[in-house]
Amino acid sequence: MDKLNKNQTGFSAVEGLLIATTVGVIGFVGWYVYQSRNKTNTSYNNVANNQNATTTKPSAATKPAATTPAVDVYAGWKTYTNSTYGFSYKYPTTWTTSDEVSSSAAETNGSATRQQFGTGLKLVGGAKYSNTVVVEVLDEKLATATSFYDGYYAQSSLNKVTKTTNKLKGKSSTQYAVTNSGIDSKLYLFAIGNKTYSFGSVNEELNVKAAADYWTTFTKAFDSLTIN
Repeated sequence: MDKLNKNQTGFSAVEGLLIATTVGVIGFVGWYVYQSRNKTNTSYNNVANNQNATTTKPSAATKPAATTPAVDVYAGWKTYTNSTYGFSYKYPTTWTTSDEVSSSAAETNGSATRQQFGTGLKLVGGAKYSNTVVVEVLDEKLATATSFYDGYYAQSSLNKVTKTTNKLKGKSSTQYAVTNSGIDSKLYLFAIGNKTYSFGSVNEELNVKAAADYWTTFTKAFDSLTIN
């Protein structure tokens, strides 16, 4: 009987040791797994934070595209300015200014278009019939000047006239483009108060023969025209 009790006591001690050891192992494994998961989560969070930081990092300022300087189509051209009548225009070095002609009151009254002032442009060299542009100030309203030129161009059945009356350069205007036997001419009229300003081509056939770019140059000169 005593022997049996001793065996039971010894067995209980061994069982206690095994249970303690098992609990210790389970606790260690649990602690190890817990630490491993913490490290994994921490690493994952660090990677995610780094990715977010990279994604949200402001991009470097984009350099503005290089702009191409505007080409000055009038580079090298000169400018004629008339402060009395308030207009100006540009012209190339192959052209030069014509004389300025002011009419007396009697001459103005005797002119079909009541021309008060005239000037223009001509080819360099001053040969006869070298005028390229005629600019005039007429002492009459646009309607009167238009009526005169309507009749003037109607005198020849060979004239093929295109007439327009849209505003130009912010002014009431009448424009004529005329072809006669293959020769072109252009005339622009502008209403300036009670006066009419005109800008027109002249000696067109001779000028085209002298310079193939006559009409291109004429158009550029007209485009540069400013009237106050």
